[in-house]
Amino acid sequence: MNRFSDDAAGKNWRVMALCLVGCCFYQFVCMNPAVDLYDEGVILFGAMRVAGGDIPHRDFYANYGPGQFYILAGIFKLLSPSVLIERVWDSVARSLSVAMVFLLVARCTGSAIAAACTAAVCTVWLAAFQTYGYPVFPALAAALAGLACLLSVFNGGRSAWMLAAAGACTGLALLFRYDIGIFTFLTLAPVLGLCVACRSRRVGDVVRVMIFYSAGFALVGLPLIVAYASFGVVPDLLFDLITFPSGHYLTTRALPFPNFGAIARNTAAGVVYLPLILSAAAIPAIVAARRGDPHSADVVGGGSATGRWWMMIALLLLTLTYFGKGTVRVKPEQMAMAIITSLSLTGIAATAVLRHAGVAYRSMAIGLVPAFLFSIIPLVGSARQAQQNVLAMSAGDLWAAPGTLGHASCRVPPGLERLACFSVDQEHLDAIRFLQERTRPGDYIYVGLDRHDKIFMNDITLYFLAGLRSATKWHHFDPGLQTSEPIQRQIIKELEHNHPRFAVLESQWDAIHEPNASALSSGVVLLDDYIRDRFKVVATFNTVSVLEDKHAVAATR
Repeated sequence: MNRFSDDAAGKNWRVMALCLVGCCFYQFVCMNPAVDLYDEGVILFGAMRVAGGDIPHRDFYANYGPGQFYILAGIFKLLSPSVLIERVWDSVARSLSVAMVFLLVARCTGSAIAAACTAAVCTVWLAAFQTYGYPVFPALAAALAGLACLLSVFNGGRSAWMLAAAGACTGLALLFRYDIGIFTFLTLAPVLGLCVACRSRRVGDVVRVMIFYSAGFALVGLPLIVAYASFGVVPDLLFDLITFPSGHYLTTRALPFPNFGAIARNTAAGVVYLPLILSAAAIPAIVAARRGDPHSADVVGGGSATGRWWMMIALLLLTLTYFGKGTVRVKPEQMAMAIITSLSLTGIAATAVLRHAGVAYRSMAIGLVPAFLFSIIPLVGSARQAQQNVLAMSAGDLWAAPGTLGHASCRVPPGLERLACFSVDQEHLDAIRFLQERTRPGDYIYVGLDRHDKIFMNDITLYFLAGLRSATKWHHFDPGLQTSEPIQRQIIKELEHNHPRFAVLESQWDAIHEPNASALSSGVVLLDDYIRDRFKVVATFNTVSVLEDKHAVAATR
């Protein structure tokens, strides 16, 4: 590589570092201060259970890999358990994804400007997805890092270390989301094999590449399997990931694609189609690139046209894979990975063809229009949130007591330190204070719903914010799970064993009816009958009711 290329590469690394820092800053400025009671609670309380010695699947129901739980548990032990710490880690994970996007586009196109523009658009989208703590984002960063390692192989390199590193990065994605790690490996392995086969046409070379790539993946995956087997996790793992989802998840959580009427009423609903639009627009560019000189070099980028072509193929297939994964529960955040990979593909393909006329040029021009228009939606939303955050800071609201004003505050009363700088609604604050006045940290409680025969979601964050333990393994509710008779019987058995003094029941989701089987009653009311017989309502805060064990009430009289 010549001096000019060295200087360009050094500049790209500096710009990538700026992208990382800039993305972190943007995430925080545009961050929603409200804590999500369900999805974010899954991660926050799961991390606390792990910090207390519990193992995912065996000791508590989980449909994510252990990575996010254990990383946060480690940070919590090193610093302190709080929403702020979780949000910082979440912002870092998203920013690492943006840095990887910049690296991929810069190395494939030789254009720091194109890479920075692509990274900026991805930053806007990643902030708009919210769903804080979502393990998809560190999994995405790991998958993109693995793809970046493969670029040297696509360019003709043979480094065994890079192949193993690519496989290991894909294995890291597995630790956060089992499905993402497996699907990414199964998508990239054939691309890698075909790339080497087309270049050398020797079976031995293909086998060698696949061995090193698979070895890197196994280096991360096998210890996890061994650990699960050693701690007796495998039966519970199979139930959480295969037995229950195969029988219930598709029917109870699936959401349909928005039709033209829904998009006409809400343009943002059409965002879920963006990966397909950008993929279709990129195909002519990929075809045109294949017809060009496969040995032409990118002087600034240090790569080859062939390497760029294979990267576009990999990104196209990953986009389609991630899009397929998101078709179960069709929402923008479920399409997050497909949107980011399709934007990365667009950044590479557009840079390659925008200087030329023809079908590829026109297709990319057409594809950039919806990408631009759809990106305005999250940009406007982020700007509004940023404005609210800045106004709150300038008005001094961040230092007002949250119990009096009901907003995010960094000055919190004793017992609410985990909530510092963020907010939940007033009724949940009141319920947390009520519980903390009558319990000790680490006491068992049960947080459920007014009815357990129909479930949309439940309040998991209350466990974390109140600093209390779940009296059951099944703190994370899913329709078809806690609505079933076997699980309700298990919960009742655990309540009998752990004797929680208080139960908290939530009613705000009772009237939500999604277009799937979660809207239907299972007819199983064993748990409802048990709670009614065992507990008595002692406080009500709007939709939140606090119940106390009747035996405990009698004992205090």
